[in-house]
Amino acid sequence: MKFDLTRNIYVVAFGVMFVVLNSVQATPACQDPTDAELRQMLSIYSPNGIGFIATSGAYDSPADTSCPLTYSNGASLSTRSTCPFYHLHNTDTLRYPPTMLDVKCYDCDKCISDLSPSYQHPKWKCERVMQSVWVLQKTEVCINGVYQYNAVQTNVAVSCACGRKRI
Repeated sequence: MKFDLTRNIYVVAFGVMFVVLNSVQATPACQDPTDAELRQMLSIYSPNGIGFIATSGAYDSPADTSCPLTYSNGASLSTRSTCPFYHLHNTDTLRYPPTMLDVKCYDCDKCISDLSPSYQHPKWKCERVMQSVWVLQKTEVCINGVYQYNAVQTNVAVSCACGRKRI
């Protein structure tokens, strides 16, 4: 009896491919937990963290980000501040909440001050004020058809403040 090695390898390779394809098709698609489930998970770590979720409002970069040395009546505190700032959406689809509010300082080289003829403090600079918050980071792990999330801390800018030079 003659043994055909090429034919046997082909049959074995086909059998392995068939098994692999069958196992891929049998795996259920993985889905994200519901919004309510993610909120519940996040509330365990940070009951107040939900407040950073951007749910409504237009938070786009202003057309002009130059330093607003003057402002109109009724201007918001973020514009009247000695370090004016504006809000933006910070979006990451692999994070819960996927969209959070972030802050950027206007392009002021120095803090605004009525005490200086240039309306800018000679030494102090504007800096973003950061706050550490808990978020849920999506992983690639799928258990029982549901993606898993890890709780992690991240820094979020909440305002801009006038500060002296760091030493």
